[in-house]
Amino acid sequence: MLASLIRLHFHDCFVQGCDASILLNDTDTIVSEQSALPNNNSIRGLDVVNQIKTQVENACPGIVSCADILALAAEISSDLASGPTWEVPLGRRDSLTANKTLAGENLPGPSFTLDQLKSAFITNQSLNITDLVALSGAHTIGRAQCKFFVDRLYNFNSTGNPDSTLNTTLLQSLQLICPNGGPGTNLTNLDLTTPDTFDSNYYSNLQLQNGLLQSDQELFNSSDADIIALINNFSSNQTLFFENFKASMIKMGNLGANGPCWKVPLGRRDSLTANRTLANQNLPAPFFNLTQLKAAFAAQGLNTTDLVALSGAHTFGRAQCTAFVSRLYNFSGTGKPDPTLDTTYLQQLRKICPNGGPGTTLANLDPTTPDTLDKNYYSNLQVKKGLLQSDQELFSTAGADTISIVNKFSSDQDAFFKSFATSIIKMGKIGVLTGNKGEIRKQCNFVNKKSVELDIATVASQESSEEGKEHTLFKLERLVLKLERAISDYQKGPKTLV
Repeated sequence: MLASLIRLHFHDCFVQGCDASILLNDTDTIVSEQSALPNNNSIRGLDVVNQIKTQVENACPGIVSCADILALAAEISSDLASGPTWEVPLGRRDSLTANKTLAGENLPGPSFTLDQLKSAFITNQSLNITDLVALSGAHTIGRAQCKFFVDRLYNFNSTGNPDSTLNTTLLQSLQLICPNGGPGTNLTNLDLTTPDTFDSNYYSNLQLQNGLLQSDQELFNSSDADIIALINNFSSNQTLFFENFKASMIKMGNLGANGPCWKVPLGRRDSLTANRTLANQNLPAPFFNLTQLKAAFAAQGLNTTDLVALSGAHTFGRAQCTAFVSRLYNFSGTGKPDPTLDTTYLQQLRKICPNGGPGTTLANLDPTTPDTLDKNYYSNLQVKKGLLQSDQELFSTAGADTISIVNKFSSDQDAFFKSFATSIIKMGKIGVLTGNKGEIRKQCNFVNKKSVELDIATVASQESSEEGKEHTLFKLERLVLKLERAISDYQKGPKTLV
């Protein structure tokens, strides 16, 4: 059951993120992922999760999601099998939908080749080679039915012969367990040496051609030197495997959680003044060229990497036509469109923003995944689909040092996320007031002296009612929970920025 619970978490995360969609049964409106080919008559542990959920609900109703239970159950299963433990990030919410089709497409199969495995892990989930090798190590415990590997024993790739990469002694023992033409439901150990212990023997087995599934043995039989080196290192250094497995499980557990997270330094104080003139001078405009952008960021002590990383926040959100309409019809007073704008994208934007229109219509900053913080912002720049001139400048300015950073972030979401988190923390320290400077406002939109003068408990901000309604789209309950945690942390230690 321990291996099954780890696998259940894996099969949940790889479909539409770690949202417990795999647990949903068929209804009038939901087609369950449980009947998808990779899951059908294969996944186990559903009843165990339901039993855990019942006990949790009895103790604290409406607090812990099923998705968090799956993540916690995977970590606890690793621990109980003598494997690594880690602190599971919490706060997931359960999905309202399931996706049987995506389950069939995204979940790696036992007969996958290395190219297919790379596509499933790297292309589809933005994981990397180390994640692929480390997470595959979960096959150090558990069992598999004969039907998932019987073709390797008798008719590999329709050759009429066994898989030549399978150790002959293991082949003979497996043929006894899984006779040709048998029912295919007999079980055998994924790790023939220590099948119930979470250890590094999975990798040692691959070195001896004792991988049970084709998708396992493919890792070592490949010509990929990086993968082979990882297997050799994990085989000889179990601590190294455990550390990488923990990191990859946390990373996988964040699939569907969208953007990166970071520990926010606390201790800022609120200003007693505002400066409209400086706001007009310092804030980058949507029509800025690269020289202007660099100057605006450098004035804040930020560098080129910060500029490119923080610009990546435009991977989600919207912009009004007024911010970019000149690119569509009269770029830089030429009477023509911006030549760095993809022509198909140009036509799409012109339908949204007609020449002479009101300019208040909204368009997605990221035309591909407009509500997800991911690396697609940079991929869009590479194909001339940056919405704002200030975005496209990063890639279309000839000879610019920003181009290589855009290319890096486009191909490596991890690198983008790490840089984004670093740059956000760095930006969050600009000009902070600490100690006795400023104040802690009782109402965020008035200094304390003004609030006392007005003699009211609350003052409405100047947001429109429509903007107020829009806040519900950002799941304020999650924000409140995070703020409560931050306040708790804040109360425990020194109130200083570090």
